[in-house]
Amino acid sequence: MRRPQSLAPVFVLSFLACLAAGTSWNIGHAQAGPWLALVPVVAVPFGQRWWARWSLAVAYYLAGSISIVPSAASFFGAHALVAGFAAWVASSLLLALPWVLARGPVGVLAAVLIDAVPPFGLIGWLSPLTAAGALFPGTATAGLVLCLLLILALGALARHRYSVASWLVILFATGSAIGCLTTFTPPGPPAGWVGVNTSVLPSGGDVMKAIQNNRKVIAAALEQGKGARVVVLPEAVLDDWWPGTQAQLAAAVPPGQLWLIGAETQVPGEKWDAVVAVRHGRAEPEPLFRAALPMPWSMWRPGSEGSYIAAWWEPVRVVDGARVWASICFDQVLPWVWVEGLIQRPDVVLVQSNAWWARGWNPAPAIQEAQANAWINLIGEKAVLTTNEFGIY
Repeated sequence: MRRPQSLAPVFVLSFLACLAAGTSWNIGHAQAGPWLALVPVVAVPFGQRWWARWSLAVAYYLAGSISIVPSAASFFGAHALVAGFAAWVASSLLLALPWVLARGPVGVLAAVLIDAVPPFGLIGWLSPLTAAGALFPGTATAGLVLCLLLILALGALARHRYSVASWLVILFATGSAIGCLTTFTPPGPPAGWVGVNTSVLPSGGDVMKAIQNNRKVIAAALEQGKGARVVVLPEAVLDDWWPGTQAQLAAAVPPGQLWLIGAETQVPGEKWDAVVAVRHGRAEPEPLFRAALPMPWSMWRPGSEGSYIAAWWEPVRVVDGARVWASICFDQVLPWVWVEGLIQRPDVVLVQSNAWWARGWNPAPAIQEAQANAWINLIGEKAVLTTNEFGIY
Protein backbone atom coordinates (compact mmCIF):
# COMPACT_ATOMS: atom_id res chain seq x y z
CA MET A 1 0.00 0.00 0.00
CA ARG A 2 2.88 2.38 0.62
CA ARG A 3 4.49 2.06 -2.82
CA PRO A 4 1.71 3.88 -4.76
CA GLN A 5 1.71 6.65 -2.14
CA SER A 6 5.45 7.10 -2.41
CA LEU A 7 5.16 7.35 -6.19
CA ALA A 8 2.31 9.88 -6.10
CA PRO A 9 4.59 12.98 -5.98
CA VAL A 10 6.61 11.63 -8.91
CA PHE A 11 3.44 11.09 -10.93
CA VAL A 12 2.22 14.60 -10.14
CA LEU A 13 5.55 16.11 -11.22
CA SER A 14 5.50 14.04 -14.42
CA PHE A 15 1.93 15.14 -15.10
CA LEU A 16 2.84 18.82 -14.63
CA ALA A 17 5.92 18.38 -16.86
CA CYS A 18 3.80 16.88 -19.68
CA LEU A 19 1.21 19.62 -19.23
CA ALA A 20 3.90 22.32 -19.41
CA ALA A 21 5.54 20.77 -22.48
CA GLY A 22 2.20 20.61 -24.28
CA THR A 23 1.29 24.15 -23.26
CA SER A 24 4.60 25.45 -24.62
CA TRP A 25 3.33 24.83 -28.16
CA ASN A 26 0.62 27.45 -27.57
CA ILE A 27 2.80 30.22 -26.13
CA GLY A 28 4.19 33.01 -28.29
CA HIS A 29 5.45 31.63 -31.59
CA ALA A 30 5.66 28.05 -30.26
CA GLN A 31 9.44 28.15 -30.50
CA ALA A 32 9.80 26.34 -27.16
CA GLY A 33 7.70 23.41 -28.43
CA PRO A 34 10.45 21.54 -30.32
CA TRP A 35 12.84 22.03 -27.39
CA LEU A 36 10.39 20.51 -24.92
CA ALA A 37 9.11 17.78 -27.24
CA LEU A 38 11.31 15.20 -25.49
CA VAL A 39 9.65 15.79 -22.10
CA PRO A 40 7.08 12.97 -22.59
CA VAL A 41 9.96 10.61 -23.37
CA VAL A 42 11.29 11.20 -19.85
CA ALA A 43 8.04 11.80 -17.98
CA VAL A 44 5.63 9.16 -19.30
CA PRO A 45 7.69 6.10 -18.19
CA PHE A 46 7.26 7.24 -14.58
CA GLY A 47 3.68 6.00 -14.82
CA GLN A 48 3.75 2.60 -13.15
CA ARG A 49 0.52 1.31 -14.70
CA TRP A 50 -0.83 1.50 -18.23
CA TRP A 51 -3.55 4.02 -17.35
CA ALA A 52 -0.98 6.26 -15.62
CA ARG A 53 1.27 6.32 -18.71
CA TRP A 54 -1.75 6.96 -20.91
CA SER A 55 -2.98 9.83 -18.75
CA LEU A 56 0.48 11.46 -18.76
CA ALA A 57 0.58 11.34 -22.56
CA VAL A 58 -3.02 12.60 -22.73
CA ALA A 59 -1.99 15.63 -20.68
CA TYR A 60 0.74 16.46 -23.22
CA TYR A 61 -1.48 16.11 -26.29
CA LEU A 62 -4.52 17.82 -24.80
CA ALA A 63 -2.45 20.82 -23.74
CA GLY A 64 -0.60 20.98 -27.05
CA SER A 65 -3.52 20.59 -29.44
CA ILE A 66 -6.16 22.84 -27.89
CA SER A 67 -5.98 25.02 -31.03
CA ILE A 68 -8.01 22.36 -32.88
CA VAL A 69 -11.14 23.84 -31.24
CA PRO A 70 -10.82 27.46 -32.49
CA SER A 71 -9.49 26.17 -35.82
CA ALA A 72 -12.65 24.16 -36.45
CA ALA A 73 -14.86 27.09 -35.44
CA SER A 74 -12.96 29.54 -37.65
CA PHE A 75 -12.83 27.27 -40.70
CA PHE A 76 -16.34 25.77 -40.61
CA GLY A 77 -18.18 28.36 -38.53
CA ALA A 78 -19.34 28.59 -34.92
CA HIS A 79 -21.68 25.61 -35.41
CA ALA A 80 -18.55 23.38 -35.65
CA LEU A 81 -17.36 24.26 -32.13
CA VAL A 82 -18.70 21.02 -30.63
CA ALA A 83 -17.19 18.97 -33.45
CA GLY A 84 -13.87 20.77 -32.91
CA PHE A 85 -13.98 19.95 -29.22
CA ALA A 86 -14.68 16.30 -30.02
CA ALA A 87 -11.80 16.21 -32.54
CA TRP A 88 -9.44 17.77 -29.98
CA VAL A 89 -10.26 15.21 -27.29
CA ALA A 90 -10.45 12.21 -29.62
CA SER A 91 -7.13 12.95 -31.35
CA SER A 92 -5.39 13.49 -28.00
CA LEU A 93 -6.72 10.22 -26.58
CA LEU A 94 -5.70 8.40 -29.74
CA LEU A 95 -2.16 9.81 -29.94
CA ALA A 96 -1.65 9.00 -26.26
CA LEU A 97 -2.64 5.36 -26.73
CA PRO A 98 0.76 4.05 -27.97
CA TRP A 99 2.40 5.50 -24.85
CA VAL A 100 0.83 2.69 -22.85
CA LEU A 101 3.83 0.72 -24.17
CA ALA A 102 6.33 3.17 -22.66
CA ARG A 103 7.43 1.01 -19.72
CA GLY A 104 11.07 1.06 -20.84
CA PRO A 105 13.36 2.40 -23.59
CA VAL A 106 12.08 0.13 -26.36
CA GLY A 107 8.47 0.88 -25.46
CA VAL A 108 9.16 4.63 -25.43
CA LEU A 109 10.76 4.47 -28.88
CA ALA A 110 7.88 2.32 -30.14
CA ALA A 111 5.35 4.89 -28.89
CA VAL A 112 7.18 7.72 -30.67
CA LEU A 113 7.43 5.80 -33.94
CA ILE A 114 3.83 4.55 -33.89
CA ASP A 115 2.60 8.13 -33.50
CA ALA A 116 4.93 9.31 -36.26
CA VAL A 117 3.78 7.00 -39.08
CA PRO A 118 0.32 6.17 -40.47
CA PRO A 119 -2.27 5.34 -39.34
CA PHE A 120 -1.61 7.23 -36.08
CA GLY A 121 0.75 9.51 -37.99
CA LEU A 122 -2.14 10.86 -40.07
CA ILE A 123 -2.69 13.22 -37.13
CA GLY A 124 0.75 12.80 -35.57
CA TRP A 125 1.78 16.36 -34.80
CA LEU A 126 3.71 17.53 -31.69
CA SER A 127 6.06 14.56 -32.15
CA PRO A 128 9.19 14.22 -29.98
CA LEU A 129 11.07 13.69 -33.26
CA THR A 130 10.69 17.44 -33.85
CA ALA A 131 13.42 17.86 -31.23
CA ALA A 132 15.95 16.54 -33.75
CA GLY A 133 15.82 19.83 -35.63
CA ALA A 134 16.05 21.89 -32.44
CA LEU A 135 19.04 19.98 -31.05
CA PHE A 136 20.95 18.86 -34.14
CA PRO A 137 20.37 21.40 -36.92
CA GLY A 138 22.15 20.80 -40.19
CA THR A 139 22.84 17.12 -39.53
CA ALA A 140 20.07 15.67 -41.72
CA THR A 141 19.59 11.89 -41.41
CA ALA A 142 22.42 11.56 -38.87
CA GLY A 143 20.61 14.00 -36.56
CA LEU A 144 17.38 12.02 -36.79
CA VAL A 145 19.20 8.78 -35.94
CA LEU A 146 20.92 10.49 -33.00
CA CYS A 147 17.54 11.74 -31.78
CA LEU A 148 16.18 8.17 -31.89
CA LEU A 149 19.17 6.94 -29.87
CA LEU A 150 18.66 9.79 -27.40
CA ILE A 151 15.02 8.78 -26.98
CA LEU A 152 16.15 5.24 -26.14
CA ALA A 153 18.71 6.53 -23.63
CA LEU A 154 16.30 8.92 -21.92
CA GLY A 155 13.66 6.22 -21.77
CA ALA A 156 16.16 3.94 -20.05
CA LEU A 157 17.13 6.54 -17.44
CA ALA A 158 13.48 7.31 -16.71
CA ARG A 159 13.10 3.67 -15.65
CA HIS A 160 16.30 3.83 -13.58
CA ARG A 161 18.28 1.68 -15.99
CA TYR A 162 21.59 3.43 -15.61
CA SER A 163 23.66 1.67 -18.27
CA VAL A 164 26.99 2.94 -19.54
CA ALA A 165 25.58 2.95 -23.09
CA SER A 166 22.73 5.28 -22.11
CA TRP A 167 25.07 7.77 -20.46
CA LEU A 168 27.44 7.66 -23.43
CA VAL A 169 24.58 8.41 -25.83
CA ILE A 170 23.39 11.32 -23.68
CA LEU A 171 26.90 12.75 -23.37
CA PHE A 172 27.54 12.38 -27.10
CA ALA A 173 24.14 13.92 -27.95
CA THR A 174 24.82 16.83 -25.58
CA GLY A 175 28.19 17.51 -27.16
CA SER A 176 26.75 17.21 -30.65
CA ALA A 177 23.93 19.61 -29.81
CA ILE A 178 26.34 22.19 -28.44
CA GLY A 179 28.53 21.87 -31.53
CA CYS A 180 25.58 22.12 -33.94
CA LEU A 181 23.94 25.06 -32.20
CA THR A 182 27.15 27.10 -31.99
CA THR A 183 28.03 26.64 -35.68
CA PHE A 184 24.69 26.41 -37.47
CA THR A 185 23.26 29.26 -39.51
CA PRO A 186 19.54 28.94 -40.39
CA PRO A 187 19.15 28.42 -44.14
CA GLY A 188 17.58 31.19 -46.19
CA PRO A 189 16.23 31.09 -49.74
CA PRO A 190 18.54 30.46 -52.70
CA ALA A 191 19.83 33.47 -54.59
CA GLY A 192 17.17 34.65 -57.02
CA TRP A 193 14.30 32.93 -55.20
CA VAL A 194 11.60 34.91 -53.37
CA GLY A 195 8.71 33.81 -51.18
CA VAL A 196 5.57 35.94 -51.52
CA ASN A 197 3.17 36.41 -48.60
CA THR A 198 -0.45 37.19 -49.39
CA SER A 199 -3.76 38.06 -47.75
CA VAL A 200 -6.54 36.47 -49.80
CA LEU A 201 -9.83 34.97 -48.63
CA PRO A 202 -11.32 32.01 -50.54
CA SER A 203 -13.88 32.90 -53.17
CA GLY A 204 -16.39 30.35 -51.92
CA GLY A 205 -17.33 29.47 -55.50
CA ASP A 206 -18.04 33.08 -56.54
CA VAL A 207 -16.49 33.39 -60.02
CA MET A 208 -16.10 37.18 -59.91
CA LYS A 209 -14.46 37.01 -56.48
CA ALA A 210 -12.12 34.29 -57.75
CA ILE A 211 -11.03 36.54 -60.62
CA GLN A 212 -10.48 39.37 -58.11
CA ASN A 213 -8.45 37.04 -55.91
CA ASN A 214 -6.31 36.07 -58.87
CA ARG A 215 -5.58 39.75 -59.49
CA LYS A 216 -4.53 40.16 -55.84
CA VAL A 217 -2.20 37.19 -56.14
CA ILE A 218 -0.70 38.55 -59.35
CA ALA A 219 -0.22 42.01 -57.82
CA ALA A 220 1.53 40.55 -54.77
CA ALA A 221 3.80 38.38 -56.92
CA LEU A 222 4.76 41.29 -59.19
CA GLU A 223 5.45 43.61 -56.25
CA GLN A 224 7.32 41.22 -53.94
CA GLY A 225 8.99 39.20 -56.70
CA LYS A 226 10.73 42.02 -58.57
CA GLY A 227 14.09 40.90 -59.92
CA ALA A 228 13.68 37.27 -58.86
CA ARG A 229 14.10 34.25 -61.10
CA VAL A 230 11.72 32.05 -59.10
CA VAL A 231 8.70 33.41 -57.20
CA VAL A 232 6.99 31.10 -54.70
CA LEU A 233 3.41 31.75 -53.54
CA PRO A 234 1.38 30.19 -50.68
CA GLU A 235 -0.60 26.97 -50.58
CA ALA A 236 -4.10 27.00 -52.16
CA VAL A 237 -3.94 30.73 -52.85
CA LEU A 238 -5.69 29.97 -56.15
CA ASP A 239 -9.16 28.41 -55.83
CA ASP A 240 -8.88 26.48 -59.09
CA TRP A 241 -6.61 25.65 -61.98
CA TRP A 242 -9.06 25.71 -64.86
CA PRO A 243 -7.91 26.93 -68.31
CA GLY A 244 -9.16 30.47 -67.64
CA THR A 245 -7.08 30.80 -64.49
CA GLN A 246 -4.09 29.29 -66.29
CA ALA A 247 -4.38 31.86 -69.08
CA GLN A 248 -4.76 34.75 -66.63
CA LEU A 249 -1.63 33.76 -64.70
CA ALA A 250 0.46 32.90 -67.76
CA ALA A 251 -0.22 36.36 -69.19
CA ALA A 252 0.86 38.02 -65.93
CA VAL A 253 4.23 36.34 -65.34
CA PRO A 254 7.09 38.57 -66.53
CA PRO A 255 9.47 37.08 -69.11
CA GLY A 256 12.32 35.18 -67.50
CA GLN A 257 10.45 34.44 -64.27
CA LEU A 258 9.01 31.19 -62.95
CA TRP A 259 6.10 31.28 -60.50
CA LEU A 260 5.37 28.31 -58.23
CA ILE A 261 1.83 28.79 -56.98
CA GLY A 262 -0.30 26.86 -54.51
CA ALA A 263 -3.54 25.94 -56.29
CA GLU A 264 -6.50 23.63 -55.98
CA THR A 265 -6.22 21.59 -59.17
CA GLN A 266 -9.16 19.67 -60.60
CA VAL A 267 -9.77 17.17 -63.35
CA PRO A 268 -12.77 14.85 -63.54
CA GLY A 269 -12.56 12.53 -60.54
CA GLU A 270 -9.41 14.10 -59.12
CA LYS A 271 -8.80 17.05 -56.82
CA TRP A 272 -5.37 17.96 -55.46
CA ASP A 273 -3.88 20.43 -53.04
CA ALA A 274 -0.96 21.22 -55.29
CA VAL A 275 1.79 23.52 -56.53
CA VAL A 276 1.70 24.56 -60.18
CA ALA A 277 4.43 26.07 -62.37
CA VAL A 278 3.81 29.13 -64.56
CA ARG A 279 6.13 30.94 -66.97
CA HIS A 280 5.42 33.85 -69.28
CA GLY A 281 2.90 32.60 -71.80
CA ARG A 282 2.79 29.05 -70.45
CA ALA A 283 1.02 27.52 -67.46
CA GLU A 284 1.61 23.83 -66.83
CA PRO A 285 -1.78 22.10 -66.56
CA GLU A 286 -0.42 19.26 -64.39
CA PRO A 287 0.71 19.93 -60.79
CA LEU A 288 4.44 20.10 -60.11
CA PHE A 289 3.96 19.01 -56.47
CA ARG A 290 1.00 17.41 -54.70
CA ALA A 291 0.34 17.42 -50.95
CA ALA A 292 1.17 14.10 -49.34
CA LEU A 293 -1.86 14.47 -47.06
CA PRO A 294 -4.32 17.36 -47.39
CA MET A 295 -5.89 18.43 -44.10
CA PRO A 296 -8.07 15.58 -42.77
CA TRP A 297 -11.75 16.36 -42.28
CA SER A 298 -11.69 19.71 -44.08
CA MET A 299 -9.98 18.51 -47.29
CA TRP A 300 -9.12 14.81 -47.17
CA ARG A 301 -12.31 12.81 -46.61
CA PRO A 302 -11.89 9.35 -48.16
CA GLY A 303 -15.09 8.10 -49.74
CA SER A 304 -16.74 11.53 -49.76
CA GLU A 305 -17.62 13.46 -52.87
CA GLY A 306 -15.28 16.39 -53.42
CA SER A 307 -12.50 14.96 -51.25
CA TYR A 308 -8.95 15.91 -52.07
CA ILE A 309 -6.60 13.07 -52.99
CA ALA A 310 -3.59 12.24 -50.82
CA ALA A 311 -0.38 11.79 -52.81
CA TRP A 312 1.32 9.95 -49.87
CA TRP A 313 4.76 10.29 -51.44
CA GLU A 314 6.18 13.67 -52.48
CA PRO A 315 9.15 13.28 -54.86
CA VAL A 316 11.92 15.78 -55.44
CA ARG A 317 11.64 17.73 -58.71
CA VAL A 318 14.33 19.64 -60.61
CA VAL A 319 13.43 23.34 -60.74
CA ASP A 320 15.77 26.09 -61.97
CA GLY A 321 18.62 23.56 -61.91
CA ALA A 322 18.04 22.63 -58.24
CA ARG A 323 16.57 19.54 -56.58
CA VAL A 324 13.40 20.93 -54.97
CA TRP A 325 11.03 19.33 -52.46
CA ALA A 326 7.76 20.86 -51.27
CA SER A 327 6.11 20.67 -47.85
CA ILE A 328 2.52 21.78 -48.38
CA CYS A 329 0.51 23.08 -45.42
CA PHE A 330 -0.71 20.14 -43.24
CA ASP A 331 2.29 18.07 -44.37
CA GLN A 332 4.41 20.41 -42.26
CA VAL A 333 3.23 18.88 -38.95
CA LEU A 334 3.68 15.24 -40.01
CA PRO A 335 7.04 13.58 -39.24
CA TRP A 336 6.65 10.84 -41.86
CA VAL A 337 6.26 13.42 -44.63
CA TRP A 338 9.38 15.28 -43.49
CA VAL A 339 11.32 12.02 -43.46
CA GLU A 340 10.33 11.58 -47.11
CA GLY A 341 12.00 14.90 -47.86
CA LEU A 342 14.96 14.21 -45.58
CA ILE A 343 15.99 10.96 -47.27
CA GLN A 344 15.73 12.51 -50.75
CA ARG A 345 18.32 15.18 -49.84
CA PRO A 346 16.85 18.20 -51.69
CA ASP A 347 18.80 21.38 -52.42
CA VAL A 348 15.77 23.58 -51.77
CA VAL A 349 12.70 23.09 -49.58
CA LEU A 350 9.44 24.92 -50.33
CA VAL A 351 7.28 25.54 -47.26
CA GLN A 352 3.87 26.81 -48.38
CA SER A 353 0.97 27.34 -46.00
CA ASN A 354 -2.42 28.99 -45.81
CA ALA A 355 -3.94 30.29 -42.57
CA TRP A 356 -6.68 32.68 -43.72
CA TRP A 357 -9.01 30.98 -41.22
CA ALA A 358 -6.86 31.60 -38.11
CA ARG A 359 -8.47 34.71 -36.66
CA GLY A 360 -8.44 35.75 -33.01
CA TRP A 361 -6.60 33.48 -30.61
CA ASN A 362 -5.37 30.51 -32.59
CA PRO A 363 -1.80 29.22 -32.15
CA ALA A 364 -2.19 26.52 -34.83
CA PRO A 365 -0.27 28.45 -37.55
CA ALA A 366 2.57 29.18 -35.10
CA ILE A 367 2.73 25.50 -34.11
CA GLN A 368 2.87 24.53 -37.76
CA GLU A 369 5.61 27.08 -38.45
CA ALA A 370 7.68 25.99 -35.43
CA GLN A 371 7.58 22.37 -36.51
CA ALA A 372 8.40 23.28 -40.10
CA ASN A 373 11.36 25.40 -38.98
CA ALA A 374 12.69 22.55 -36.85
CA TRP A 375 12.63 20.10 -39.75
CA ILE A 376 14.03 22.68 -42.20
CA ASN A 377 16.91 23.27 -39.80
CA LEU A 378 17.50 19.52 -39.52
CA ILE A 379 17.67 19.18 -43.32
CA GLY A 380 19.98 22.20 -43.36
CA GLU A 381 19.40 23.23 -46.98
CA LYS A 382 18.01 26.38 -48.57
CA ALA A 383 14.33 27.03 -47.91
CA VAL A 384 11.57 29.34 -49.13
CA LEU A 385 8.71 29.97 -46.69
CA THR A 386 5.49 31.64 -47.74
CA THR A 387 2.00 31.94 -46.26
CA ASN A 388 -1.45 33.39 -46.87
CA GLU A 389 -2.77 34.96 -43.67
CA PHE A 390 -5.88 37.08 -43.66
CA GLY A 391 -5.37 40.59 -42.31
CA ILE A 392 -1.62 40.16 -41.70
CA TYR A 393 -0.02 41.40 -44.91
